[in-house]
Amino acid sequence: MRKVLAVLLAGLFLILFFVAVTVNQVVDTASDPDVITGMLDDAEIYDYVYDNIIGNLVHDMVSNGIEIESGLDDSSAPTILTFDDPDAAALAITNFIETIVPREYVRAKIEEGVKGLVPYARGDVDTFTLDLEVQERVRAVPGAARQVVADLDLAERVI
Repeated sequence: MRKVLAVLLAGLFLILFFVAVTVNQVVDTASDPDVITGMLDDAEIYDYVYDNIIGNLVHDMVSNGIEIESGLDDSSAPTILTFDDPDAAALAITNFIETIVPREYVRAKIEEGVKGLVPYARGDVDTFTLDLEVQERVRAVPGAARQVVADLDLAERVI
């Protein structure tokens, strides 16, 4: 009876040992900031977000029309801004978004955030900071706004 119990426990401990080693390796790999950012790059997540998600959201919004509140009166009905060519309007708005928040900027900030957040989550450091460089993004707004107003001929449409 002892031998059977010893063999069963040895098999159980062997399985638990392999599970513990595997879990340890996965946790060690998953907590490496370079691995996480590498996985994001390999999955081409930034291109997917900009090309598919943002592009489709903007196209749906433009196809349905953009609701504009005049703000003059509480009882006034909102105005729906529609475009003759929704595809061109969606492209112009998508270009506006990408000018203000470029893919490279998002990639750099996510990598910087992961490299600061992972050591914080592991308890290696007590604080982390993330500089979004908002001033640079704000400086890009006037030029991008001028371009989208010209591309969409918004001045004429709004008037």
